[in-house]
Amino acid sequence: MQENIGESSVGPDHRIVFARVRLSLRKKKTEPRKGQYDWNLFKNSRVLQEQYTVEVHNRFQPLQEVEESATDRYERFTKATQEAAEKVVSLKKRGRKTRHSEDPRVAKARHELNNTYGRYKENTTEVYRQDITDEDEEIPTLFQELDIKEGPFEQEEYEEAKKTLVEGKANGEDGIPPEVLKRCDEWLGQITMEFCNRVLMKGGKPEQWSLLNIVPIPKSGDLRLGSNYRGISLSSPVANTSTG
Repeated sequence: MQENIGESSVGPDHRIVFARVRLSLRKKKTEPRKGQYDWNLFKNSRVLQEQYTVEVHNRFQPLQEVEESATDRYERFTKATQEAAEKVVSLKKRGRKTRHSEDPRVAKARHELNNTYGRYKENTTEVYRQDITDEDEEIPTLFQELDIKEGPFEQEEYEEAKKTLVEGKANGEDGIPPEVLKRCDEWLGQITMEFCNRVLMKGGKPEQWSLLNIVPIPKSGDLRLGSNYRGISLSSPVANTSTG
């Protein structure tokens, strides 16, 4: 920026002050867009899985005896996983994005939806409808006694919960993908079980588990209208294992 300032007399005790200003506007530099980690490569490499586990262990383990809240402890855990991912897991190579309509999974889902709708129309015709009466029917008891455990989660239960996680799905706010929980060794499993048991036995839920990433998915029609989108909520896979 340059400026020139001068004075001009208009009387015995008055002066006009004038300035000529020239501005040079520069475009603000934007930060480079962060890429996505190649978790598919991670899933198929035992070496990467072991290196990742060691990195998380080295960052999280030294302070594990310190008394802290569930939220603070989980914050340290997620930070350790993020730093480990930056060091071990490579980024995806950028390429041409495939249209959602061209995705074979979308075509398969559309085909299943059409078949389901066809069966619905067929089964709701007059021929298949049944008369509904107002008479109360006695509902039989299905289970007399339920074997419900009241103690902390056990390893077997945790392994069953892990099976419900689907690899390749987007992760939640904490950035921990399902591949980490399903592919890494017992040590990460013990940490996950510790968080789950803390919630179950003491009610100490990390605040991060209550945060959801809501992603708008376009439906049809004018996509400039908010009503033509539906939202899906992405939650933490670690939190999902406690409800598995």
